[in-house]
Amino acid sequence: SNSPALAKILHKSIRHKDSDVYKEWSTSLRNRPITALRDLLEIGPDGTREPVPLDEVESVEEIMKRFVTGGMSLGALSRECHETT
Repeated sequence: SNSPALAKILHKSIRHKDSDVYKEWSTSLRNRPITALRDLLEIGPDGTREPVPLDEVESVEEIMKRFVTGGMSLGALSRECHETT
């Protein structure tokens, strides 16, 4: 929901706890034109596919070798969090 109009609808649905407005947001989101790769992703409900076996998952140690805070958006982290990591 990167569009300001969709964000407004979502905020309204949350603020007023209005499921009809939420449904409006959800329908608008599903029916909007494809504008980014993430729009092509289909995410199903939990339990619809098998979990990835742990032996196929990269270890924390290997991930941390590549982990750098410079690759994160400055707006995504607070100053304190950025300095800590």
